Amino acid sequence: MTEAFPRLESQPELPEYDRFKFFKKALQFAAIVVIGALILFALFQLFQVIKSKTSSSIHIKRHMMGTVVEIKAYGENARSAAKNALDEMEKIANQISVFDAESEVSFINRMAGIAKVAVSPRTFDIISRSIKLSKSLGRSFDITIGPLINLWDFNKKEDFVPPPPEKIKEALKLVNFYSIEIDPQLETVKLLKRGMKLNLGGVAKGYTLSVARNLLVSSGIRSGLISTGSSITCIGSRPDGKPWRVGIRSSRNAEELIGTIELVPGQALSTSGDYEQYIEFEGKRYHHLIDPRTGYPASGCQSVTVLAGDATAADMISTAVFVMGPWKGLSFLKSLENVEGLIVDSSGKIHKTDGFKLDPVEDEETK
Repeated sequence: MTEAFPRLESQPELPEYDRFKFFKKALQFAAIVVIGALILFALFQLFQVIKSKTSSSIHIKRHMMGTVVEIKAYGENARSAAKNALDEMEKIANQISVFDAESEVSFINRMAGIAKVAVSPRTFDIISRSIKLSKSLGRSFDITIGPLINLWDFNKKEDFVPPPPEKIKEALKLVNFYSIEIDPQLETVKLLKRGMKLNLGGVAKGYTLSVARNLLVSSGIRSGLISTGSSITCIGSRPDGKPWRVGIRSSRNAEELIGTIELVPGQALSTSGDYEQYIEFEGKRYHHLIDPRTGYPASGCQSVTVLAGDATAADMISTAVFVMGPWKGLSFLKSLENVEGLIVDSSGKIHKTDGFKLDPVEDEETK
């Protein structure tokens, strides 16, 4: 009988059943999704970096010099320009800090009466500029005031006692900026007497503002504001074309403004007041603005605000005028070109130069 179907000589090989088939496909799909997500994340991060480098506006803050430093900048590369400016401000602050034992100023102080000290260009610049401007301020501003500042320790809130007169008298012998020897060629600084100490607190904020402003301008920023609280400087006008306007704080009410003032492009404002660091002792207010001529806190003023074309000068002049007192200080302000000022005397009365245009407080944004 003929077979209806030919007999197979061999059985065909059937594919082996893979019970993990769907699991493997799911795993492959998941891997593709993860890789895709990682690529998207990397692209997003790259976009953020590019955005940060080219951001047209930025408002950043950083704590330094015992205060909050703020920068508002508008223009190409605003973010990176502002960060670089803050970094440089912090670097300078660290170099001249008397609270850092490793700072350049601390080393100068330790070498007082012993040897000259080679310093960085920024430290040499702020010291040499302070000496030069101090000569026009009489004895009302002196960066060798360190020995007196150390006597008046305002950090001892509960244990504060004014230093004895004999100690103040001894410290006064060491306060004289004419006893600073500088060498512009070698950029060295030497304090000629043992025990002398520099303290750049009266100029540090203004100087760092000047440096930061120059860095921002050189980076292409055409509109900006830099603030260290008591000192402010601006670049150009606000982005909307209006001038920058800042408020003048009341010396006895931190929440109140006595008025506002417009800043001309490039102008700087600095305020020195007896409310920044002070202690009430036996019914008397002792504050940190020490008169380098007497060794005691200056009297006669509650605050002094100065407008100038340079933040370094504005900072030093506001301190010096506070020490001079309202009558001599106002006369001195009137003798200066391109400098305006406002003085609140010890009774709260306002005195100002003709060019200091104090406007009433309005609802529009200040700073």
